[in-house]
Amino acid sequence: MNSKVTVIGAGRMGSSLATALFQKGFATTVWNRTGAKAEVLSRLVLSVAQSVEESVREADIVVVSVRDYSSTGQLLRQPDIEAALRGKIVAQLSSGTPKEAREMDSWARRCGISYLDGAMLGSPAGIGTPACTIFYAGGSLQSGEAGSDGLWR
Repeated sequence: MNSKVTVIGAGRMGSSLATALFQKGFATTVWNRTGAKAEVLSRLVLSVAQSVEESVREADIVVVSVRDYSSTGQLLRQPDIEAALRGKIVAQLSSGTPKEAREMDSWARRCGISYLDGAMLGSPAGIGTPACTIFYAGGSLQSGEAGSDGLWR
């Protein structure tokens, strides 16, 4: 597979997502505020970025799994990060409300970013198995973008 995926957030869910993506053959980069959490993943040969900007620069798809939408906004709503995300897909898997999802989608549209909003039904141990389902929707995706590389199946 050619897709390069970044996972922002290396808590239990983010680490499981990054590991599952890597095991499925995606070139996977991870970033976390606390570097020690992400460093554990480097033992699996995942790339560990030193900054959010570095993590999104080379990615085709950026998966965000942090505490909430406010945390996502603090990380991504910066001019240099927005520029690096232009033309890419951001998949938000953090906890939030429908209103926050609509606001994030509006922000993404203004910045030229394709946006998916999702929710995970399962535990970290179930990521990448039939025991976990990820529901997603995206108001700003072009027809045929979601799932074309098998990421969300």
